[in-house]
Amino acid sequence: MAQSLTKKKVNIKPLKEMALKLEKNHVLRQVLLVEPEEMDAEEFVAKALTWLRLA
Repeated sequence: MAQSLTKKKVNIKPLKEMALKLEKNHVLRQVLLVEPEEMDAEEFVAKALTWLRLA
């Protein structure tokens, strides 16, 4: 049986490290740096669409 997306966790530490390289006033930097380092995969997928629009 396939594991539900909500049970899988995604670590976004690499994204946060990338965000630190952006200009301090860049919206994507500000948004990523306030996120927790780990989140459910389902939450990650939903937020990733927004992050891509901000990039």
